[in-house]
Amino acid sequence: MSSDDLNCPLKKGKLGITDIGVYKPLSRGDGMEKILTAVLNFLPLIFAFGFVVPVMAQLMSVADISAPFGLSTIVFALIAGGLWGLFAQIKGRWI
Repeated sequence: MSSDDLNCPLKKGKLGITDIGVYKPLSRGDGMEKILTAVLNFLPLIFAFGFVVPVMAQLMSVADISAPFGLSTIVFALIAGGLWGLFAQIKGRWI
């Protein structure tokens, strides 16, 4: 072992990688679990905007139903589907 190795704070354990905050082992509830929990908490809204809104807009176009108040079908579907998804988010049910 050279004298440079003895003077290196990382090798002596005085300044380990965990001490400078670069690496910290994940504990329970960190990382991917938090991300998935956050995404799954908003699943009704994600479903509403990702599935209900496009289906509603397409069904209105196919059935030749015009949106009220001079709105386009997609804007009306975004409002109606978004409100329905918000209802599902708050109440915890779709009906």
